[in-house]
Amino acid sequence: MDTVFFLVLLLNSRRPGELQRIPLHLYDRTPNNQQNYKEFDDTITPCENILINIFKRIVIRGKSEHSVYVLFNNDVQDHIKILLDYRKKCLSKNNNFLFEKSKTIEPISGYKILKKYAILSSAINPQAIMATKLQKHLETIREC
Repeated sequence: MDTVFFLVLLLNSRRPGELQRIPLHLYDRTPNNQQNYKEFDDTITPCENILINIFKRIVIRGKSEHSVYVLFNNDVQDHIKILLDYRKKCLSKNNNFLFEKSKTIEPISGYKILKKYAILSSAINPQAIMATKLQKHLETIREC
């Protein structure tokens, strides 16, 4: 669960608190993006069509009630599918979060997962890898 959450965090460059509270029903009820854009087939470029087939997009509430888009690539979707298949066996049925803490009704702690992977990365200064700095760094890389 932690690794999948971390992959979503890196892919989306969002606040961990926003991602850790993604409701399960929102992920489940969002259809595959390919089905959502059938009416735009004439206007979508081949490149955009490839991206639509690769990513699933959901919209969550972010800071100050703003809409926040979260993308899930095919690999992450496959991992989430496996997690959801085994969810009933080891996780609480009352927990409504996509990324949940085992046997509780709470979501996982995104900041703790970020800290865990910062330490595992063997970085010289893992304490410097915080959510805000990571977001800025990922945005800088994307601009290049």
